[in-house]
Amino acid sequence: MLVTKLLLIVETFADYLGTKWDFETQKAWLDAYSLITLIMLEGAKEPEAYLGGELTFYEWLDLYGESTPETQEMISNTTHFKYRNYKENS
Repeated sequence: MLVTKLLLIVETFADYLGTKWDFETQKAWLDAYSLITLIMLEGAKEPEAYLGGELTFYEWLDLYGESTPETQEMISNTTHFKYRNYKENS
């Protein structure tokens, strides 16, 4: 599946750039994509090695969001952050 997506990306770049897309440009994109994929897969296997063992509050929000009432309650209890209902207070 990753290979198919990579091929579609490369094909799209080649179509868009036309004659500006050459072997060196393709190789650079393939190398970059391969490196990014490798780092992401390694990070998925061993997140502690890449995250230093803990997430900051903002990193956690980026990863998991805060949309459910249960998540908001957990955040409030853990961080002492209080959500406000601005509609009720206005």
